[in-house]
Amino acid sequence: GGGRGKPVQNLQSYLIMPFQRLVRYRMLIDRLLSCTDVPSEMRMLEEGLKHVTELVERCNATKHKMDGRRNLRRIEKSLGRKGVSCASLKCLIQGRLTFMQE
Repeated sequence: GGGRGKPVQNLQSYLIMPFQRLVRYRMLIDRLLSCTDVPSEMRMLEEGLKHVTELVERCNATKHKMDGRRNLRRIEKSLGRKGVSCASLKCLIQGRLTFMQE
C-alpha cells in the first residue's frame, strides 16, 4: 500500500501544524536578528518579528476563546439545558457545578 511506514495523523494534528510553524518562524527570525548587525536587515527582521508575534498572539487568543465555548457547551450538556449564558466567557470557572432548584 501507499501509506506504509508513515505515521497516521488525525485531523487535529494537521490543523495545528500551521500554528506550530508560525512559532518556529518567530524563533527563526529572532535567531536571525541576533546574527546580523546590518541596520536595513535588522529593520526588516524586526518588522517581520512584530507581525509574526501579533499573528501568534491572535491565534492563541482565538484558541482560548474556542476552548471557553467548548467548555460552556459541555456544561450545557451536563445540565441537560440549552442557553447557559455568561456575559463573558472569561467568567467560566472550571470545577464542580451544583445545580439547585428552589
